[in-house]
Amino acid sequence: LVKNINSILKNNGIEKNYVISYEKVKIGNQNNLFQASSEEKLQVIILPTATLGNVKDTTEQILQNTLDNELKKYFKIISQEIFEKAQERAFQELDYDECTEDQCIMLIQEMLQVEHVFHLQIIEEEKDFQLSLSWRTLDENKKQADICLGCSTIKLSKKVTELIQNINSTN
Repeated sequence: LVKNINSILKNNGIEKNYVISYEKVKIGNQNNLFQASSEEKLQVIILPTATLGNVKDTTEQILQNTLDNELKKYFKIISQEIFEKAQERAFQELDYDECTEDQCIMLIQEMLQVEHVFHLQIIEEEKDFQLSLSWRTLDENKKQADICLGCSTIKLSKKVTELIQNINSTN
């Protein structure tokens, strides 16, 4: 197993010094990653919510809280403090031209040995909203989006929960 992992890392240009230990993870039903039992919860990074338009700070925070609360049912969430330390280290290690969002996130995933990353984006235009949830692993990216015309924060919060369910069902 270790030889195979080292080979995969090398073939993908990943420096071995970022990987501290190898752990075989049992995830159960491949069609539903979110069904791991509480003692088998996989770790996840939840990136800070991104907004575009006139999204109120309170709405942004409520939707971030909804995302956190829903995902902690299925995953063990890496603390924001640990994420920020790894992010700072990634910025120091990557050259300016290498520091794309994808490259930085992949490096942070490697440093923290966390396969799953979720990111919520909220776009508002004239009281209409688009919510976009991305789920990235080291191997793939998935995205679900929904539009809500003239929605309240409560309805947007329900939409976030639906996006999580939808992204999981596409697995």
